[in-house]
Amino acid sequence: MRVLGISPLDKDSTVSFLEDGNILFACGEERLSRTKLQSGFPERAFQLGLKKTGWSTESIDAVAYAFFDGDEEERLIREAAEKDHAFQSSALLADSTNRYRQATTNPPAFAPHIAIPGLRHRNDEFVPAKAWHKAFVYERAARNSRLDLAAHRHYYQQWVKNAVADHHQWSAELTQRLSELGILDRLRRFHHHDTHAANAFYASGL
Repeated sequence: MRVLGISPLDKDSTVSFLEDGNILFACGEERLSRTKLQSGFPERAFQLGLKKTGWSTESIDAVAYAFFDGDEEERLIREAAEKDHAFQSSALLADSTNRYRQATTNPPAFAPHIAIPGLRHRNDEFVPAKAWHKAFVYERAARNSRLDLAAHRHYYQQWVKNAVADHHQWSAELTQRLSELGILDRLRRFHHHDTHAANAFYASGL
């Protein structure tokens, strides 16, 4: 069975060609476009894969994609947002506010043997420093549960709006190109988090 795997088109789009469970070819579009984290349909990588494997589009049995269509992803996102809105409260966030105050006032003492090389301080994070305006908001919100809740809801709704638009955009681009290639009927969509779990399992060597 020949399976064409396509990663989400929102960033770092990639293709993989598998035959009977064996990976024959895999390539990120950025390697060919020379654009870091290239988004969109991985056309160059796809065409190179056909050339390297000798496949034709007609010989592809299934196309695997790690998201549902735009409408279903929107439903899942909005459903999760409703649950979050019902769950979160300033009273609930007060506990994390207190923990933050304690951690910043009296940082926990870690044994020297578990110190992480490269970090200037034990509370440093493995992420770049935030822009000053974001750091300002996060710092204030972390110290006030009501502000924390307001900031959370504002930024979460902003994320929901952008995520919904993105899913519709990339789903439309995917289906349009697969339709042009004559293989839209072979598209199989999977739950995104299930694909993360599958990747961890199959790459684990277990």
